[in-house]
Amino acid sequence: MLQPAAAAIAAPATQFQRVCRHLHATSPFDGLDLAENPLDLHGFGQNAELFAQLVGELAPGLIIEVGTWYGKSAATWAQAIVQSNAAHNKQGGVLCIDTWLGAREMWEHQGGAEGWWSRSKVSNAALAKSHQRLRLRNGYPQFYQQFLANMVHLNLQEVIIPFPTTSVIAGRFLRDHGYHAEIIYVDGSHEYDDVTSDLELYWQLVAPGGALVGDDIWIDEVQRAVERFAGQRNLSIVEASPCWFIRKPTLETNV
Repeated sequence: MLQPAAAAIAAPATQFQRVCRHLHATSPFDGLDLAENPLDLHGFGQNAELFAQLVGELAPGLIIEVGTWYGKSAATWAQAIVQSNAAHNKQGGVLCIDTWLGAREMWEHQGGAEGWWSRSKVSNAALAKSHQRLRLRNGYPQFYQQFLANMVHLNLQEVIIPFPTTSVIAGRFLRDHGYHAEIIYVDGSHEYDDVTSDLELYWQLVAPGGALVGDDIWIDEVQRAVERFAGQRNLSIVEASPCWFIRKPTLETNV
């Protein structure tokens, strides 16, 4: 799907180019009905400065995002990597991993269930709105197409590729095929066990010297999982609320 400039054809393929070819024989952005899906970039994007800082420093060949939703954070990463590619004559990009089926709290929209959202500032009205954004048709969410359309509306389809599956399946696939990324952004499920699982799996895929980044440190379950993970490895957590990140030592192996 990517067509590198002639001068760059002889250069080694980046991890992004490799995974694009591995996952999709044709572009998943082909044939979209953009009129049916006008730009709707719902989500959180208050981390642009941190994202740009990390991308500028690490010049990544691949960013992995775990948890994408409508694509606002993915677009923020992608816009930073476009500038990095131009500065370094590189073809890096963002791999977006999501089921596009919604998080548990989106299905708990009527309230009454125990979860991180019931102990936070998330209201039942906000949950109900998130449930509506699943765009159910015959009981099945349809917002994957909206995510794809959003990336095309922003002209980012050349630096973003979707991997529509669970974080566990995607992580094991990438690990077993030897992929690594300079930046991995974890923003999937916010439940303690799920966060812990994602941190342990995706840390293996962070390149030495790279960064494991996450969102929503204000959620107790997220904070406890991140602190436990870092403490077990004697690693420092850098907080840039609502984000956090952990740098991987340059001499550490991906195990």
